[in-house]
Amino acid sequence: MGYKLNNKGFALVTTLLLGLVAMALVSLAFYMTLINTQMSGMEKRYSNELNAAKGVADYVMAELRNENLTCNGGNPCADNTAALPACSVDATIDLDSNVCDALGKTTACTNITACYLNKTTVDDTDLISISVTTTNPTSNEKADVDFVYKVE
Repeated sequence: MGYKLNNKGFALVTTLLLGLVAMALVSLAFYMTLINTQMSGMEKRYSNELNAAKGVADYVMAELRNENLTCNGGNPCADNTAALPACSVDATIDLDSNVCDALGKTTACTNITACYLNKTTVDDTDLISISVTTTNPTSNEKADVDFVYKVE
C-alpha cells in the first residue's frame, strides 16, 4: 500500500506559522514601547533633579558673591572635610524656601541638601568647595552637583 501525499493541511500550518510570527512581532513592538516609555520617564525625572541641583548651585554662588552664605540657621559655615561623605549640621547651607518653590520643590527644601565642604586660599584667592544633592522622594532619582567657586 502506498501513501498518497495530501496537501490539505499545508494551508492551515502556513497560516498558523504566519500568525505566530505576526503575534511575536506585535509582542516585541509592545515590549520595546513599554521599555522606552520607562526609560524616558527615568530620564525626565533625573533631568528635573539635575536642573533643581543646578538652580541651587546658582543660588549658592549668588550668596557667595554677595557674602551672605550662612549655614545651620544663620551661622558661619564650617569646614566639612572630616565628616565626608556626609554633611555635618554646621556645614549644611541655609536655603531660602522661595528658591525651593521656584525650583518646583514644594516640600520646603526637604529633598535638597547643599553642603559647604571647605575653603582653601591660594595666592590671595579663596576657593570654596560646595556639594548640592537633590532627590525625588517618589522615585529616588538623585542628582549631585559638586563645584568650586573662586572668590577674589
